[in-house]
Amino acid sequence: MDVDQCLRMIEDKYDFRFKEKQEESIKAIVQLNDTFITLPTGFGKSIIFFYLTEIFEALAGENSSIVVISTLQALMLDQVQKLEKLSIKSVVVCEIRKDKGVGQKISEGQFSIVFSSPEAAFTTGMWRKSLTSGVFHDRVKAVVIDEAHCITEWGGEFRKEYDRLYELR
Repeated sequence: MDVDQCLRMIEDKYDFRFKEKQEESIKAIVQLNDTFITLPTGFGKSIIFFYLTEIFEALAGENSSIVVISTLQALMLDQVQKLEKLSIKSVVVCEIRKDKGVGQKISEGQFSIVFSSPEAAFTTGMWRKSLTSGVFHDRVKAVVIDEAHCITEWGGEFRKEYDRLYELR
């Protein structure tokens, strides 16, 4: 199966049509290119990563996962609710969430998409351990920085930490 077939499969399964820019973005990501996407509010940028795990799975024949890093907790919670309606297993982790059972489920690979605050992903602690170990980490195919305009400092140290934690195979 190629990427175009995967996109048509997703469209049929979820009864919608990708926009041209969404398709271009997904194709770039699937080719493992670093991809920066800037599109208008309401365009459907989240759709680009909502279905990535299914596309990676159809192409590679193995389970996959992605990490979505966002500074907006309310948006992450809203996206998890949307994904639940689509039967796509996802969860939000952030510094105020203390449920160790969720951390274990992440490591075991029970979620396709994990939404994380930057603090949870990049500071030492339970969430970072969950994101960087076990089955989940081994299946990570993409790391998405959502709402990048909210980042106040994007320097070399952030990039080094990102590369160290999420070095993709």
